[in-house]
Amino acid sequence: MSYKAAFVAVLKPADDIRLFHKIALTFAEQGFEIHSIGYQSDLSRQKVENNIYLYPVFNFSRKDFKRLWAGWVILKYLCKIKPQVIVCGAVEILLFCVLYKFFQRLQGNKLHLIYDVQENYFLNVLYTQTYQRLSFFRYVLAYAIRWIEKICALAVDSFFLAEKCYEQELSFVRKSGLVLENKCLKPNTAKIESKNVVFLLSGTLAPEYGLWKAIDFAKNMYQKNPEIILKIVGKCSRKNVFEQLLKLKSQYSFLQMEVSTSPVSYEILEQNFAKSTCWLMPYELNKAYRNRIPTKFYEAMAWQKWIIVQKNPAWENFFKEFKYPKVIWVDFEKPQIWQEIDFTKFSSESNYQNSEIFWDTEKEKLIHYLLKLKTKLKNQYQM
Repeated sequence: MSYKAAFVAVLKPADDIRLFHKIALTFAEQGFEIHSIGYQSDLSRQKVENNIYLYPVFNFSRKDFKRLWAGWVILKYLCKIKPQVIVCGAVEILLFCVLYKFFQRLQGNKLHLIYDVQENYFLNVLYTQTYQRLSFFRYVLAYAIRWIEKICALAVDSFFLAEKCYEQELSFVRKSGLVLENKCLKPNTAKIESKNVVFLLSGTLAPEYGLWKAIDFAKNMYQKNPEIILKIVGKCSRKNVFEQLLKLKSQYSFLQMEVSTSPVSYEILEQNFAKSTCWLMPYELNKAYRNRIPTKFYEAMAWQKWIIVQKNPAWENFFKEFKYPKVIWVDFEKPQIWQEIDFTKFSSESNYQNSEIFWDTEKEKLIHYLLKLKTKLKNQYQM
């Protein structure tokens, strides 16, 4: 029997790199029929290949009131698809997945619900700048989210955790939590040499991820070497920040951008990975992600790129553990020491090899889990 698995998100594209390319495609390899529901993407076809279907149905901003209806849209699609497994990748639709499971149980149908915890939403709301201007609302929202997670956890069968630190940070995760870290897929594009030193800032673009610090850093480096380029690539969901970026682009000749208010495809990211010299990671240190390991750490190592990163004990221990030689530690709060960076370092090559940085190591854990899940489903449907 072929079992249907639905992968549901709201602000992540239907072909999201984690939920679809890593987790869902591993399910597909194990014989599951895949239905991925999420944000609009560049895909033109709903059916990608046999037994894999994409539903890029959402198209709104992070603060858009349309998000309030996303759960009902998900519920409608779940009723149509009738999956035996749901992997929920967004907290705002977790309650609707639990409701669907409850209704299925009333009809005598079994359903396995998995919550893929990609963020510590409680800390994100409290300590990042997304809701900074709404102080009281921020606290209400954060505790409401944690309450929803704790209540819904009673109906969740398994948890996938994107970070090891979530085992300690999230009290609602029971013993059924499986850590599937955000390790990277193996690069599909060859490196492209550039005569310029190309600094890359990619991914989610926001002040708390060091956006303005990266630009200040590039200004400083431009005075030292007028041939440098700062390439900014990724999603900027805040309208005011996006508009500021566009203004800055016209002011500085060293600034190049591929920025959108919607998710940028991974193919575009990979093209820029290939052309880059050094990756900037000027994250602010706050409680929301000081213990998290950004996917970009693994990607930079896979591409064997230089990394300029903010000092942080958890990250220093990470690179020490992986013995990666191309890391430059910088305190992005102290511009006066940036001039100490030696540009001649960037021309040195290394042949770093470490299989532990790739998704394959996490995939093995997921396959082991799926073999048990298939046995469980088979027993349930034979009863």
